[in-house]
This record gives sequence, C-alpha cells and structure tokens, in this order.
Amino acid sequence: MLDLKENYYSKVYEELISQFKELVETHLALLFEHQHLEDVVGERTAELKKANEQLRQKITEHKQTEEALRFSEANLKKAQEVAKIGSWHLDVIKDQLVWSDETYRMLGVPRDQLALTYKKFLETVHPDDRESVDKAWMAALRNEPYDIEHRIVVGGEVKWVRERAEVEFNEEVQAISGIGTVQDITDRKLAQEQLQKAFSEIKQLKERLEQENICLRDEIEVSYKHEEIIGKIDAVKSVLSQVELVADTDSTVLLLGETGPGKELLARAIHKLSSRKQRPLIKVNCAALPSTLVESELFGREKGAYTGALTKQVGRFEVANGSTIFLDEISEMSLKNRCNACHHHYSGQSKERDSTKR
Repeated sequence: MLDLKENYYSKVYEELISQFKELVETHLALLFEHQHLEDVVGERTAELKKANEQLRQKITEHKQTEEALRFSEANLKKAQEVAKIGSWHLDVIKDQLVWSDETYRMLGVPRDQLALTYKKFLETVHPDDRESVDKAWMAALRNEPYDIEHRIVVGGEVKWVRERAEVEFNEEVQAISGIGTVQDITDRKLAQEQLQKAFSEIKQLKERLEQENICLRDEIEVSYKHEEIIGKIDAVKSVLSQVELVADTDSTVLLLGETGPGKELLARAIHKLSSRKQRPLIKVNCAALPSTLVESELFGREKGAYTGALTKQVGRFEVANGSTIFLDEISEMSLKNRCNACHHHYSGQSKERDSTKR
C-alpha cells in the first residue's frame, strides 16, 4: 500500500516538475518575444521619426522653393514692365497661345480674354502690317529667323513693337511650338522720326547756307561806287524817309529808275534797316539770266530736271526766305517770268521745281 502511494506521489511530482519547466520555458520565450517586439517597435519608431523629419524638411524646402518661384515670377513681371518686354508661347498644333501679363498690357487685350489664338494676335496688328507679319511667321515655321518690327493698334493708338521668336520642331521636322518676346519700341521709333526730321532740316539749312555762300561770293566780286548814300538835298532826304518807312515792313517795294542812279544802294539801305538785316541780301540780276534758266534760278530745280542739271539747286526765293531778295532789272524778264515772280511775292508760294518726277 505504501509503495503504491509513493509511486503515485512520485509521478505527480514528476508531472508538476515537467509542467513547471514548461511554464518557465514559456515565460522565458514570452520574455524574449517581448524584448524582440520592443526592439522592433523601437527600430520602427526611430525610422518613423527619421522619415517624419525628412518629410518636414522636404515640406520646408518645397515652401522655400514656392516662395522663391513667386519671388522670381514677381521680379520677372516687374522686369518686363520696366523693359516693356512681354513673352508668349504658341502651341502650333493646338493653336493655343499663352501671353505674359506685360504682353496683355502691351497689346491692349483684357487679361480675362479666353481662348487666345494666332488669329487673335493678328487682330492686334495694324491692318497694313498683317500680311507681312503673317508671312514672317509662316517663314519661321519653315525654320527661318523670326525678328520683325511692326505696328499694333491699342485703343485707337498706333504703336511699334519688335518681335523675336524661336520655333521648336519634332523629329519629323514639323513645327510644334514657338516661344518669343514682344518689345514696345514706340519711343525709339518716335526718336528715329524726330532724328530723321532734324537731319532733313540740317540738310535744308546746309543747302541754304551753301547757296547763300555762293551768293555772297558773287556779291564780293561786284564793285560798288558807293558804300553808303550821302546827300543833303530834299530829294535824297525824301527817298531816305521812304526807305525808313518801308524797311520795317514785309511789303514788296518797287524801285524805279534808269540804270545807274543807285537802285541797288536803296535796296541795301532797306535791307540794313529791316529786321532781316542779320541775313544776307540776295541779289538777282534778271538781265543777266538766260530766259531758259530763269525759273531754275529763281525757283530751284531737282537733279536731272533737264540736260546739264547734274545737281540739285535751291532757288533764290527759297534762299531768301526770312531775308530780302533784290530783283535787279526785272523789266528785262519775260512777261511769264515776271508773272511767276509777282505771284510768289503776293501769295508766298512758288511754282514747283522743275523735275522729271511725277
């Protein structure tokens, strides 16, 4: 009986020992798994923190990039306004046109204008320039340079612009897009016109001075018996009184008398007393002019107006503009030429210069 009890207790004890060992092993396994999980969680947490920091840094860099882009766009817009240069891009295949703000302003098109196309651009071009602008763009689509100046109409006002562009082609050498600039050159064109006008005026003054120089040289060759009019008799005093009376006016004065009494001296006296005295007196000896050259001498001629007219000549009437002209021996001229001269005096207009141009 005792042996049975001992065997029973022994088996129970062994089972308890075995179960205890299993519990210890299970507990140790759980502890190891727990530690492993903690290590994994720690690693994942560190990775997430690192990823989160990298994401924060990328967001910061993205914001900085956006801010720099906005700043760059603002600077570009301001630079275009200052330089009066706009930009544009054209999708040739889709016919879609994109303008910068300055291009909208320059071409006078509302910013909210939708569906910009090449045709819409042509509508802003001056009617007289549209054909040439279109031809230049068609040539650019054939890979030719595009650098043109043309007029535009903005609110009824005509302005000048300069356009430059480059066209992009695909592998089949087909134009797919174009990008370019448009610059307001109205001020430059106006300055060029004013400069050209100034050059024209300088040329006219040069021609007049050259002709006056010729007249002065002709005058120097002429010898005069008297430099001034001297006389005390009533007749001379009366004549000088009349000279003073007409000198301050722009009236035509007729001096009558035979050859030699001093009609030219009176003409000089009138000129010296007038407000025109700063300019030289222009003298024309009508008796010495051939009848065929009277009109050219008085009214001028263009180069090639007739055989032997190798240069352009300014007429004596034009040279005497703002001065005094003395037509000596006018009675020796033909009736036709006298009528032309009188017509110029009374109307202030001369007949058109002899010219082969029509």
